[in-house]
Amino acid sequence: MERVRRCLKYLYSYLEQPEGIAGGLIILWTKEVEIKVIFSSKEFIDLECKDLERDAQMRITFLHFSTNFQERLALWQQIRNF
Repeated sequence: MERVRRCLKYLYSYLEQPEGIAGGLIILWTKEVEIKVIFSSKEFIDLECKDLERDAQMRITFLHFSTNFQERLALWQQIRNF
């Protein structure tokens, strides 16, 4: 993933490692934003993002749902707990 980050010319990255050959999430960003990861797991990354040029802040959650129905239900419950 480091090679991909450099090829795409992003300065920073956060990687949630895959399990075997499945899953894994990566967030890439430039110097214009500041990222603070609140929580991450194999299914999601929850973060705060600050646009340094505009002094604007937002919270973003990236999700990757399993094809297994029971695992999807468990993820929805975890999201509700936020």
